[in-house]
Amino acid sequence: MYWPRHRPQLTGISTESVDCGVRATQMGLDAITEGKVVPSVPRIRELGGMGDGPTNYHEWDEVVDELGGRQLGFSGQRTNSWSEWNDHVVNGGWAIAAVHYGRMRKLLPGKTGSLSFTGYHAILFGGLRRLAGGNQVRSFDSLLDGRYRGCPDGPVWVPKWKVREAAEVVGTKEGTGGIFGLLLHPDTVLEPGDPGAPLPVPPEFDTLPDILSDLVELAATSTDPLQARQLGLSVDALRLLLGVQGNPEADDATPVAAGIAV
Repeated sequence: MYWPRHRPQLTGISTESVDCGVRATQMGLDAITEGKVVPSVPRIRELGGMGDGPTNYHEWDEVVDELGGRQLGFSGQRTNSWSEWNDHVVNGGWAIAAVHYGRMRKLLPGKTGSLSFTGYHAILFGGLRRLAGGNQVRSFDSLLDGRYRGCPDGPVWVPKWKVREAAEVVGTKEGTGGIFGLLLHPDTVLEPGDPGAPLPVPPEFDTLPDILSDLVELAATSTDPLQARQLGLSVDALRLLLGVQGNPEADDATPVAAGIAV
């Protein structure tokens, strides 16, 4: 399976605080075209008629369809159905979901990228692995930029049921009773492009950043002070080994509550 390059959201671009949907669309296009179509942030905003403000799943879909067209053949499909979204991912597809980041952080304290943001956030998901505790998907969260101690610096595996819960909070608040998602449909005849920075191991295995994020989550949820301290020391040691320095450009940047206008 082709893995797109992870692209952080907060990198000094003027629209960074509201670029979650743009970055998710950018990585999604990278994924379904295997590196052949990866437009810039300004280009995506231009194609979607997004201006410089919050974006929505109608606009993400417009960009995917506009770039795919008749010549390249890939497309997007909006959905408010979790079952439809889930089936697409289980069958090997890539999909974007709008999630409530405050709920996401409570469910996944070691696998989210902001300590304070509680608004709506768009994330690209893809890949599937089956574990004893349930199915997991890989989260290409654009806020995972290693900005603080224990913050993942790249994509991580997350339980699928937690994605559903965080996505359904958005649907409940907006009165749909479902979710806000975009399914990405590739054209299988596309020639692969530059793979960029693919994951170094097959997706069913944990990378060291995956292990780091798991340790952070265990430390955050442990009720044993000694165990939490020992896990914290392990987190520090692994971060030192990985050379994770954080994202200086994101230190003073934060997403805004209106990053998505569903």
